[in-house]
Amino acid sequence: MLKDLCLQKNIGMVFIAHDLSMIEYIADRVQIMHLGKIVESGDTTQIYKNPLHPYTINLFKAIPKISNANEKFKDVKFELAYMQEQNYPNIPFTQAVSEENNHFIYGTKAQFDKW
Repeated sequence: MLKDLCLQKNIGMVFIAHDLSMIEYIADRVQIMHLGKIVESGDTTQIYKNPLHPYTINLFKAIPKISNANEKFKDVKFELAYMQEQNYPNIPFTQAVSEENNHFIYGTKAQFDKW
């Protein structure tokens, strides 16, 4: 209903949610936030198919699926080591991953090379 309204009226909408399946359905673009900072931003389809930031990857791994309901998130590792690498002199910045899809990730130069 909200998506149809935006299309009919030719307007944009900021939709804030924690339900990742709902966001995938409603949004054309998505920004993933962690501790109040945007860590990944871009076209929804591109980010859902190819998440690059460690937080985004682990966030998507944590989505419960009917096919693996009994597996209790065994592959999820919420490692926050990437945050420790972002202190001076390694000041994080935004790196364009794909100019055509406006896909961006937030991190240091060394982290971009690793991810």
